[in-house]
Amino acid sequence: MLYSEIHGLKSSKIILGTDGYGTVADEATCFDSIDAFVDCGGNHIDTAKLYNDGEAERIVGRWIKSRGRKNLIIATKGAHPKIETMHINRLSKEDIEYDINCSLKNLGIDCIDLYWLHRDSEDVDCTEIIENMNGFVKEGKIKKFGCSNWKAERIEKANSYAKEHGLDTFCASQIRFSLASTAPEFVGDTTLVEMNVKEYEFYKKSDVAVMGFASQAKGFFSKYLSGGIEALSPKAKERYYYEGNVKKAEFIKELSEKYGVAPAGIVCAALTSIKDVNVFPIIGGKNVKQLSESFEGADLILEENEIKKLVDFA
Repeated sequence: MLYSEIHGLKSSKIILGTDGYGTVADEATCFDSIDAFVDCGGNHIDTAKLYNDGEAERIVGRWIKSRGRKNLIIATKGAHPKIETMHINRLSKEDIEYDINCSLKNLGIDCIDLYWLHRDSEDVDCTEIIENMNGFVKEGKIKKFGCSNWKAERIEKANSYAKEHGLDTFCASQIRFSLASTAPEFVGDTTLVEMNVKEYEFYKKSDVAVMGFASQAKGFFSKYLSGGIEALSPKAKERYYYEGNVKKAEFIKELSEKYGVAPAGIVCAALTSIKDVNVFPIIGGKNVKQLSESFEGADLILEENEIKKLVDFA
């Protein structure tokens, strides 16, 4: 397993995501998945208060109680708007503190290693947010903090303020980042931020690590290569099926055969092999078999020309 630093936190380059814990995967399967991840050298688990109304956090918490923390990085997210009122932000100090306290209780821990603000709102002064997050660090509730689905200009403004005032910065950013580009005609959740040329250029010149969510693009490449368009879920077909991704799939197949690694492992390796941005793909799966295919690329470093053919911005 490859590792890298995130402002003092030594993290496996592959991060285990828990969206779906308690819904698409029952607790026993979740425990098996975390066990397999740790056995492969993974040490960074990502969850969120939003996932299954806190049940994903509680499952992770019960795993910790059963197995011990094992020097894992435990990361979770809060400050997400209520689903029924997505236009009303929850970025006040009171909202964030409430969510942090809920997550600490759900996880059964005293301090969160990396805390994410799950959404942004440009109506809120980001300098105020930086001050509040530093306050939670000083209180010992969190060690580091990052932002999820924030645009580059907002992160840059917030971190510039933090550096000018000797405060902790956003150390990392969660952004949708996969080898699969969203189909040109697809329109989805407009509150999500996806990697593009402008965003990528920011990360190249900054010290902000990138956690790529939806890194396997709903299993698009694995499923397409195993069964064609009929093997894709309706959501994967709508979001990712178009000529550009089909062409990439054929090259991923070539690399899969060259390295003897499953397509999902090639997808992970392409992201972790990027040199000019510190990228950590977040992976999830319904079972250990799906995860194990991603783990096949945990130690693989692709050649530069291979990365450039797969990553549009590298």
